[in-house]
Amino acid sequence: MRLCPDCRTEYEPAVVVCRSCRVPLVDAADAPPAADASAWVELLEVCAVPNAVTAAMWKGALESQGLHPIVRSHAIPAYGDVLRDWTTRAWGGILVPADEFQEATLVLADFLAIAASSASDDDDDEPDLDDRAGDP
Repeated sequence: MRLCPDCRTEYEPAVVVCRSCRVPLVDAADAPPAADASAWVELLEVCAVPNAVTAAMWKGALESQGLHPIVRSHAIPAYGDVLRDWTTRAWGGILVPADEFQEATLVLADFLAIAASSASDDDDDEPDLDDRAGDP
């Protein structure tokens, strides 16, 4: 028998790819053991994010510090910006394992504080690049 390493579904020997997961099948004898319940990790939401670009930036900031963030979107796939939950205005949220929650909160607060201070510094130093009324 052939076995999907992700969903553990068994297939006939002629099948080479799992129909659900779209991953190559392995022989049942070569398959890694199924993950036990102790492998589950509790995730906590660090913050809500307004859009996908912001989510990617904040996720990168957390990953750069060795944390393991996960971005969860509230948008319905293939429907653009239509949200599943109409009670929120957030595009999604960033989640981390429970044991990393406090550190992730501090890292994200530092990242946002630095971004805000550098944005206010940039306003004073550089001229407006979109000077459409100025001379050509």
